[in-house]
Amino acid sequence: MIQVREANKFDVEYFIDLVHHVASADHIMAYNHGGLDSDYLNQLFAGIIAGAGVAVIAEDTKENKSVGMAVGMISPALWAPHIYNMVQILLWTDEEYRKTRTGYKLLKAYEDKIEELMKNERIRYSTICASEPLFDTDFGKFDYTMDEKVWIRGA
Repeated sequence: MIQVREANKFDVEYFIDLVHHVASADHIMAYNHGGLDSDYLNQLFAGIIAGAGVAVIAEDTKENKSVGMAVGMISPALWAPHIYNMVQILLWTDEEYRKTRTGYKLLKAYEDKIEELMKNERIRYSTICASEPLFDTDFGKFDYTMDEKVWIRGA
């Protein structure tokens, strides 16, 4: 059974391991050459769970393990720093759980937190970035529209 909950300080190790795992994937070009700092990731996660963002985690309660995470960080808009947005920085579901409802449950819990922040006028917008394995995902189900595409160049 999959349960989704807010992440807490005890999830920092999973977060750090997951960031390193995702960054080493073949489809991620910018960070797969090393250089990720676990101390920095620890500080980043601490700030997010302390209110600088949102982090939710999916757990397989039957297997007693974490199987996915969605994390976003509140950030000022580049051209209008008085406007705050939620920028999704991590969206992951373990491969064996991708063809199940796990991803939907994870994103739904994340989006519920986003809605609350919008309702309280803490943020105005929310963005989702999809890397290659998620290119076919329709985020329109969650009221997102494609506003721009990003290409990356260099190594």
